Amino acid sequence: MAVLRIPHPFKKGTLRRTLVVYLLIACLFPPVFFSLFTYSSLHSVLTNKIRSGIQASLEQEATGLENVLDNLDFVSKQFALDGRIYDLMNAYLQTSKNSERAELMKDIEDSFNVVNFTNPDLGLTVYYMPEADEPIVFNNLGVRAEFGIERLPLFVPYKGAAIYGPHRTQYKNSENMVFSSVREVN
Repeated sequence: MAVLRIPHPFKKGTLRRTLVVYLLIACLFPPVFFSLFTYSSLHSVLTNKIRSGIQASLEQEATGLENVLDNLDFVSKQFALDGRIYDLMNAYLQTSKNSERAELMKDIEDSFNVVNFTNPDLGLTVYYMPEADEPIVFNNLGVRAEFGIERLPLFVPYKGAAIYGPHRTQYKNSENMVFSSVREVN
């Protein structure tokens, strides 16, 4: 039996084999190298772009939240520390004459309207006396029957006020998630 031997096209040490090996290296190495380099560069660029995008978004949200807290603080100070509104509230609570109470109520509601008009992002505003028979003394919008600040989640004490939220609004005709500010009027 005769065995046919096919000559090996790349004999060890032949010029043909050396040329093929160098040609393969020359043809395959640059695309592989550039592919790895491109992948690494794109991965790095995209990772940094995503990271900086997330950072910018978080900074924007933090600024927005800080603005909300500052606005709540400003408005609560208008209601709690404004001498005119404070005097009107004291007079209203201390008088027993219906005619005087009606006039004081109108003045207080006018003050509510001015503050609400100058702060369009403001929602429900309430003068709340938890120890009173009717704890809601004044409000600018309809209030839920189950109104109460006791169940609200405290977010942070902020410049003399307590900020609650996020929670469902106490306004009866809305389901929005809001922040609330409570400031004691002395």
